[in-house]
Amino acid sequence: MTRWETRSCDAVRQVLGGRSNVFLLTSGSARILVDTGRRNRWPDLQDRLAGAGVERLDALVLTHAHFDHAENARRLRDAYGATVIVHESESGFLERGDAPLPAGSVLPTRLFFRGLRSALQRRVRYDGCPADATVGDRLDLASLGVNAYVLHTPGHCRGAMSVVLDDEIALVGDAMVNAGPWSVFPPFADDIGQLLDSWRRLLETGCRIFLPGHGTAIGRALLEQRYEERRRRVSAPRGRPPHDTAASRESPAASRPPTAVP
Repeated sequence: MTRWETRSCDAVRQVLGGRSNVFLLTSGSARILVDTGRRNRWPDLQDRLAGAGVERLDALVLTHAHFDHAENARRLRDAYGATVIVHESESGFLERGDAPLPAGSVLPTRLFFRGLRSALQRRVRYDGCPADATVGDRLDLASLGVNAYVLHTPGHCRGAMSVVLDDEIALVGDAMVNAGPWSVFPPFADDIGQLLDSWRRLLETGCRIFLPGHGTAIGRALLEQRYEERRRRVSAPRGRPPHDTAASRESPAASRPPTAVP
């Protein structure tokens, strides 16, 4: 399992990867899981948790209620006694097991969703799960023994959240996607303006590593670069491209992935 560390957190472990990432946070006796992966990965998730010595979870934080992040929520609540935490605007979707799919944010995904969205929506329903705690703008996790907080970071969907550890590492769900060495912008997002504002907010935490729900770790330099490019694109007058500067061009240093603990 890939692992990272912060000042007070013993370990951030990626317990599942592939199409959807799942992370385990450990600090002292505290055990917190972030997201759940797909239902077909349930046996793998159980094996990975057993391998990490986890018999009980203090909390399950869902970055949002889409199927690929929440399908195993009820199983984790029942099997591990996890307190399920989700944004207040997502709790109804989670309980019904039916969260609206987000809009395409780039041309290929917009074309893909055209005429297919309602049909796909019926295929991604899952066993609903009640929320034990909901988040508005921010929730401190200190009561669970972790120097961390949950932060509302909408854009991908209205109730998207991130988990920030020691202001060093942020687990950001689908606020970012890293499917390649220069990739940050997610292919699906309901509100790009909100998404960029969430990027700004995450940068303001001072975090140096951002762990997305899909793909590999994103370094701070790359996010800063992509944020500035997107911000200029949004603010540029229509018909006039943003001014080309060195900061807007690819930088090998910016795109170099952050290093995990072996």
